[in-house]
Amino acid sequence: MCHLILLLPVLAIPLFWLFPMTIAVPAYAVILILSGGIYYLAIRAMRQPVQTGVEALMHRTGEVLGKEGSLFQVRVRSEVWAAESTDSLRPGDYVEVVAVEELRLKVRRLPGALTGNTLLDSEAREHGLNVGISHRFTGRSVHSPFRPPIALTM
Repeated sequence: MCHLILLLPVLAIPLFWLFPMTIAVPAYAVILILSGGIYYLAIRAMRQPVQTGVEALMHRTGEVLGKEGSLFQVRVRSEVWAAESTDSLRPGDYVEVVAVEELRLKVRRLPGALTGNTLLDSEAREHGLNVGISHRFTGRSVHSPFRPPIALTM
């Protein structure tokens, strides 16, 4: 049904048979302009990056929360995931998601990533903060939905 909107200029051609040209041409122009706007918005929406699913997790950064057995607990985009890694990780380390298998993330330590209370540049940009010396609340995750991170540099 929604594809009929794409045919609107074609469906409006009978205006030229039913009405005089002084009415049909402006009416058809309005329909054509509205259709062009709808096409523009549709194309722009299709070019947006993926927001959900496995594709949205790829190359996202997260923070190691702890280790349970051979799996790590990693927070990525406000969600806690079970993760595997060949790197030796500690709580507070920052990691990047490199693959997703079933419900487990494959992660690697970010090279040159800072630990402790300092945000990575990519994390700061993701949260709309200016890159520089950005700190988060002590003991809280970067992605906490209850306390947004604070930027010391504005």
